[in-house]
Amino acid sequence: MTCTYQEQPHGKNCDFPLLKEKTCYSALQEKGIANCQNSQVHKNELLKIRNPICVYYKKSITRWLQWFLGQQKIENEIENWAKIVTNLPYFQDIQQALAWKHMVWPVLSDEAPLKLVFSLFIDWFNPRGNKQAGKQESLGVILLKCLNLPPAMQNKPAYTLVHGIIPGPNTPNVTNISNILKPLVNELLWLKDGIEIET
Repeated sequence: MTCTYQEQPHGKNCDFPLLKEKTCYSALQEKGIANCQNSQVHKNELLKIRNPICVYYKKSITRWLQWFLGQQKIENEIENWAKIVTNLPYFQDIQQALAWKHMVWPVLSDEAPLKLVFSLFIDWFNPRGNKQAGKQESLGVILLKCLNLPPAMQNKPAYTLVHGIIPGPNTPNVTNISNILKPLVNELLWLKDGIEIET
């Protein structure tokens, strides 16, 4: 199985292999054959396993929102903070910005939609530590945080969505990062018209 991605419409397929084949000897070792590689073993007894070469972890925003808004205090915290922040005589929160106040929202049948806004954060780090010498690797993370929450809650890991973990060992180029972000952008475009979540 190979990759069918095309960088340009009607261009050549990537054709990079997606799976790596590995021979498993564990079943033979259970039968009492100590050194399978040196033994004369029938080919049919070898177990071939195919594993993905690279795995991209991605979490659905919609599913996370169902969990997030299902938490007891979240909806109240969002509504209470919106009331507090509107009456503040000084600037403390992004909700006081003109861009936030003049944001165009779809007309929904619901009397009190939450109108959630998220901040997107993407960064890479070396999972082996920040070493000058030695093996350099890069692992990426895509995070979303809800800006409707009070500032004290916004950055808490419990209320942060880990949308995706970008596998290493190298950082993606411009084309690759666009493809990685495409499912996220598509889901956000779908969500912008509003959805109904029971809380």
